[in-house]
Amino acid sequence: MAKKEDLMTSTGDNKKLLEHFDDQQLFNEKLKSWFDGFESVLSTQTDLVMCHVTEENKKMGSRMDKIESRLENFESKIDRIETLLTEISSSLKNSPPQQPASHSEDQSARSSPPEKASTPALEIDKGNAPAGPQASMPDESDKSNIVEEIEPPILSPGAKFVKDVWPQALLPHEITHKADTSINNNVIIRPDLCLDKADSSVVVKLAEIQSAFKSGLLPYWYWPWRLSQEMKDDFQGTRVWAEENNFVTWPLLLEEIFKTMQRLDVLQTPATIFTRLAPESGEDIDSFAMRIKKSYYKLSKPDRESDITRNDLSYIVQTHIPQVWTHLQPMMVGKPNYHCIDILVQIARGISKWPKQISQCANKDTYYY
Repeated sequence: MAKKEDLMTSTGDNKKLLEHFDDQQLFNEKLKSWFDGFESVLSTQTDLVMCHVTEENKKMGSRMDKIESRLENFESKIDRIETLLTEISSSLKNSPPQQPASHSEDQSARSSPPEKASTPALEIDKGNAPAGPQASMPDESDKSNIVEEIEPPILSPGAKFVKDVWPQALLPHEITHKADTSINNNVIIRPDLCLDKADSSVVVKLAEIQSAFKSGLLPYWYWPWRLSQEMKDDFQGTRVWAEENNFVTWPLLLEEIFKTMQRLDVLQTPATIFTRLAPESGEDIDSFAMRIKKSYYKLSKPDRESDITRNDLSYIVQTHIPQVWTHLQPMMVGKPNYHCIDILVQIARGISKWPKQISQCANKDTYYY
């Protein structure tokens, strides 16, 4: 009987243990389900935060790009303002000072009363000038006969770069026909003058286009937009830049064109071209002399008058056409560079009539004694 009671007690305890185990297992499943839900929510929140951070980064990058673009535009406008201020300053320096009326009256009162008929300095003919001490000479005190030397305007770095590459480029202070221009004037640019390939022909094309704009009386401020319509291929980026910026001027557009050529390593200044002049195979000396002259007159005025150009000219002639150098060297003494160029062409034309062996340019197998 006692054993039966013990067995029933043991069976009851086992049932309680099983119920407790089932309850514990159910609790564990609920806890696991709660952790899974928490992990899912945490993952979702993390994804949302990452998406938000990514969007904010994109917005910040876009804002920084806009700020950089505005800064570039601001810097360009500052450069333009500096250029205008420089031009205004140079024009003010070049303008003659105005004297007050009272001062001019005092000067006229102090001048000598007798009037002498004198011949203006520019009208004196040496062949018809009267001889002897009674010959009338220009009055040195007459300021109207004195030609004032106008100092060249101070150029901005960009304008100086343009002038170094292309001395014939027209800057704002060199334009004199502003009142007669109109955007209604139709200027047709030939298809072969389109700026598509960055090479040595660009400057030649620009010279013809600039001449057409000037003779066609297009407004100077309108030139950049009109030229940008003739640009493509190598200059497509320059065209887009010009169309997107309203402040672009003619010097600024030329500067951007030349910088594009510089980036493509095809830019050569007139001074560099002149220094590297050399005859082609079998070229006659008169043809080479004319190429020297054409290249010389593509230089800027300061370069044409410089001693460096004179030394380069001497080296080119002495190296490649020594038969001309023999006659040219003594005639260069005391002569300006442009005079030496003219003498060079004259001597080359004379020697070109000699036998062919002598009239050709020198090469490594040619010797002259």
